[in-house]
Amino acid sequence: ANFAGGILLIMLRPMAAADLVTLGDFFGAVYRVDLTRTLLRTPQNMMVLIPNREVVVDHIFNYSTQPTIRINTKITITHDADLDLAKLAILEAAAKNCTVLEQPEPQVLVSDLNYLGVE
Repeated sequence: ANFAGGILLIMLRPMAAADLVTLGDFFGAVYRVDLTRTLLRTPQNMMVLIPNREVVVDHIFNYSTQPTIRINTKITITHDADLDLAKLAILEAAAKNCTVLEQPEPQVLVSDLNYLGVE
Protein backbone atom coordinates (compact mmCIF):
# COMPACT_ATOMS: atom_id res chain seq x y z
CA ALA A 1 0.00 0.00 0.00
CA ASN A 2 2.86 2.40 0.78
CA PHE A 3 4.58 1.56 -2.50
CA ALA A 4 1.35 1.99 -4.53
CA GLY A 5 0.72 5.28 -2.73
CA GLY A 6 4.23 6.42 -3.58
CA ILE A 7 3.70 5.64 -7.26
CA LEU A 8 0.46 7.66 -7.22
CA LEU A 9 2.09 10.62 -5.48
CA ILE A 10 5.07 10.62 -7.85
CA MET A 11 2.83 10.37 -10.94
CA LEU A 12 0.12 12.85 -9.89
CA ARG A 13 2.46 15.31 -8.12
CA PRO A 14 -0.07 16.95 -5.79
CA MET A 15 2.91 18.44 -3.92
CA ALA A 16 6.59 19.13 -4.43
CA ALA A 17 9.59 19.72 -2.20
CA ALA A 18 9.24 22.91 -0.14
CA ASP A 19 5.44 23.15 -0.65
CA LEU A 20 3.51 24.05 2.50
CA VAL A 21 0.91 21.36 3.10
CA THR A 22 -1.41 19.81 5.63
CA LEU A 23 -1.45 16.02 5.48
CA GLY A 24 -3.88 14.55 7.98
CA ASP A 25 -3.01 16.10 11.34
CA PHE A 26 0.38 17.42 10.20
CA PHE A 27 1.33 20.83 8.77
CA GLY A 28 4.74 21.59 7.32
CA ALA A 29 6.99 21.95 4.30
CA VAL A 30 7.42 18.89 2.10
CA TYR A 31 10.97 17.68 2.51
CA ARG A 32 10.80 14.61 0.30
CA VAL A 33 8.34 12.19 -1.28
CA ASP A 34 9.71 8.74 -2.04
CA LEU A 35 8.09 5.41 -2.91
CA THR A 36 7.02 4.49 0.62
CA ARG A 37 6.83 7.67 2.68
CA THR A 38 6.49 11.43 2.69
CA LEU A 39 8.66 13.56 4.95
CA LEU A 40 7.47 16.94 6.27
CA ARG A 41 9.45 19.56 8.18
CA THR A 42 7.14 21.16 10.73
CA PRO A 43 7.29 24.81 11.85
CA GLN A 44 8.96 23.47 15.03
CA ASN A 45 11.74 22.10 12.75
CA MET A 46 10.80 18.47 13.39
CA MET A 47 10.73 15.88 10.63
CA VAL A 48 7.50 13.89 10.35
CA LEU A 49 7.52 10.65 8.40
CA ILE A 50 4.08 9.78 7.01
CA PRO A 51 3.48 6.45 5.25
CA ASN A 52 2.21 7.08 1.72
CA ARG A 53 -0.81 4.81 2.26
CA GLU A 54 -2.03 7.43 4.79
CA VAL A 55 -1.26 10.36 2.49
CA VAL A 56 -3.24 9.04 -0.49
CA VAL A 57 -6.38 8.15 1.48
CA ASP A 58 -6.65 11.52 3.25
CA HIS A 59 -7.03 15.09 2.04
CA ILE A 60 -3.94 16.95 0.86
CA PHE A 61 -4.12 20.70 1.50
CA ASN A 62 -1.39 22.36 -0.55
CA TYR A 63 -1.00 26.06 0.28
CA SER A 64 1.75 26.61 -2.30
CA THR A 65 -0.25 26.12 -5.50
CA GLN A 66 -1.65 29.66 -5.55
CA PRO A 67 0.25 32.96 -5.28
CA THR A 68 -1.88 34.08 -2.31
CA ILE A 69 -3.89 32.40 0.43
CA ARG A 70 -6.33 33.60 3.07
CA ILE A 71 -5.44 32.88 6.68
CA ASN A 72 -8.22 32.62 9.25
CA THR A 73 -7.27 33.38 12.84
CA LYS A 74 -9.50 33.13 15.91
CA ILE A 75 -9.08 35.77 18.59
CA THR A 76 -11.15 35.72 21.76
CA ILE A 77 -11.93 38.94 23.61
CA THR A 78 -13.89 39.32 26.84
CA HIS A 79 -17.63 39.88 26.80
CA ASP A 80 -17.23 43.40 28.20
CA ALA A 81 -14.62 44.48 25.62
CA ASP A 82 -15.42 47.15 23.04
CA LEU A 83 -15.97 45.16 19.83
CA ASP A 84 -15.50 48.17 17.54
CA LEU A 85 -12.21 49.08 19.21
CA ALA A 86 -10.99 45.46 19.02
CA LYS A 87 -11.92 45.28 15.33
CA LEU A 88 -10.08 48.54 14.63
CA ALA A 89 -6.96 47.31 16.48
CA ILE A 90 -6.93 44.05 14.51
CA LEU A 91 -7.35 45.83 11.17
CA GLU A 92 -4.60 48.33 12.05
CA ALA A 93 -2.25 45.48 12.95
CA ALA A 94 -3.06 43.76 9.64
CA ALA A 95 -2.42 46.99 7.72
CA LYS A 96 1.06 47.27 9.28
CA ASN A 97 1.95 43.70 8.30
CA CYS A 98 3.69 43.66 4.92
CA THR A 99 2.47 40.12 4.18
CA VAL A 100 -1.21 41.13 4.38
CA LEU A 101 -2.67 42.12 1.01
CA GLU A 102 -4.77 45.23 0.49
CA GLN A 103 -7.01 43.28 -1.92
CA PRO A 104 -8.89 41.30 -0.92
CA GLU A 105 -9.00 43.46 2.16
CA PRO A 106 -8.76 41.88 5.62
CA GLN A 107 -12.01 41.16 7.43
CA VAL A 108 -12.88 40.89 11.10
CA LEU A 109 -15.98 38.84 11.83
CA VAL A 110 -17.67 37.55 14.97
CA SER A 111 -17.98 33.78 14.67
CA ASP A 112 -18.99 32.67 18.16
CA LEU A 113 -20.23 33.85 21.51
CA ASN A 114 -19.34 31.48 24.34
CA TYR A 115 -18.60 31.49 28.05
CA LEU A 116 -14.96 32.54 27.40
CA GLY A 117 -15.88 35.60 25.38
CA VAL A 118 -16.43 36.71 21.81
CA GLU A 119 -14.54 35.02 18.96
